[in-house]
Amino acid sequence: MLSTGTLALINNQVDTSSGTIRLKGVFDNTDHALWPGQSVSTRLLIATLKDATIVPDDAVQHGPNGLYAYTVNKDNKADLRKIKVTRSIDGRSVVDEGLAPGEQVITAGQFKVQPGTLVTTAVASSDQTPAKVARE
Repeated sequence: MLSTGTLALINNQVDTSSGTIRLKGVFDNTDHALWPGQSVSTRLLIATLKDATIVPDDAVQHGPNGLYAYTVNKDNKADLRKIKVTRSIDGRSVVDEGLAPGEQVITAGQFKVQPGTLVTTAVASSDQTPAKVARE
């Protein structure tokens, strides 16, 4: 990250050749890393969500009846949950309905899963062995 500052102005014209817009920001720039007119990629904080349920985008599936995700229940079996997603950024989705914090979701191999499928879970490690999905 080069710097943190505040947004002062948004130009509403889109440069069609690059798909960009111009923003004017105010920065302390004490290390002189930024120059006037310099092109940079920016991130703008719009809101801070408290107690939001966040899942990896890979857990969110699209079906004919809307969005869903597979969870893993206490018996290590897959459950299909209809969900409502309001935002997605940087590979993570905010789920407003259908999931609760702490629930396990399936992020890969959903094409092999049906409700009731026995699922083997693993704790994240540096081991590159993928998690396995088995049918009962």
